[in-house]
Amino acid sequence: MIRRALFVGAAVAALIVAAPGAAAPAGTITEFSGGLTANSGPFGITAGPDGNMWFTQVGDDVSAVARITMKGRITEFRTGIDPNARPWEIATGPDGNLWFTELETMRVGRITPEGRGHRSSPSGITPYQSAPSGITAGPDGAMWFTELGNSAIGRITMDGAVTEFTKGITQGSGPFDIASGPNGTLWFTGAWNGEKDVPGKSASAAARRSVRSPSSSRGCRPRRSPRASRLAATARCGSR
Repeated sequence: MIRRALFVGAAVAALIVAAPGAAAPAGTITEFSGGLTANSGPFGITAGPDGNMWFTQVGDDVSAVARITMKGRITEFRTGIDPNARPWEIATGPDGNLWFTELETMRVGRITPEGRGHRSSPSGITPYQSAPSGITAGPDGAMWFTELGNSAIGRITMDGAVTEFTKGITQGSGPFDIASGPNGTLWFTGAWNGEKDVPGKSASAAARRSVRSPSSSRGCRPRRSPRASRLAATARCGSR
């Protein structure tokens, strides 16, 4: 199992006021703990399609996804989520649901805005220590996620079909977080500096991968950019 040191002693969700003209001065922080299970380890967070914020809980004794309203009311959801899943990152999908990675059970999960959880099929995700981590909605109508332990990027459709991409990614780099970039690309960070199972060594490596042709698991044939910390992908991702 891949483990992480988590700061879960104080289970708190917080907001910081950034918008000019808000009720409180900019920079005002408000913390919320009512409704949170103690030591639940709030971790990833995203804006949901229902006007609320949604976050994962990765505490040792809690595997849940929670919703917090703009007034600070928190509701935790466990139904349909494996108790050993350790939900990690979360993002809103194009289908109007919330998608989250399951670090320990090597899956990608989905939860509706009503709080009904659904586990994805494990088919297509490397079963041993793939450790799905970051996740984001791609420009192609699918969700894209990192595989921290497998040095891979995964793509999952709204129907649950998974494709993994490994070419052009340094083995042991530990792809950690991922985001959509301009021109139909996904950008992701590598956290391990080429040393597998040693977290936190370096978070400086960044790469991008084209998603214009994601139909093949062969991935992209990258060409080196002037900076060693970036891989520039060709437009013919998945083609020879």
